[in-house]
Amino acid sequence: MPNETLFISQLLQQVGSGWLPAVMLVGMLLALLFKPERVQSWALFRLSCWLLAVSIIIMPVMNVLLGFMGGSATSFRSSGIMPEAFIFYTMYAISPILQGISIICGLLSMIPNGSRLPLVPPKHPLE
Repeated sequence: MPNETLFISQLLQQVGSGWLPAVMLVGMLLALLFKPERVQSWALFRLSCWLLAVSIIIMPVMNVLLGFMGGSATSFRSSGIMPEAFIFYTMYAISPILQGISIICGLLSMIPNGSRLPLVPPKHPLE
């Protein structure tokens, strides 16, 4: 059991290094500053911004909440499984998921409506 916990904690430490949200944030700002006409769906773009903000903020907020609950991130790694460990591991899983959804929404918001493939192919001229 301790080996599995160590493997999971090492795996989750490597997930977020902070570069992905920074690059996404800079890309969104550059798109707004230099090419605002590229944004086709403002609703998806706003959703992308909100999801990115939540994915950046969720880690410090959850660490503070866990600190008030009497645990900390280091105590989960050094001791056995605690009831709060589920919250700790879930917090590490939610942030990359939100970042991925944010990237997908950001890219989809910039796809022009006319470039989507038609559902029915056009008829051949000889038919």
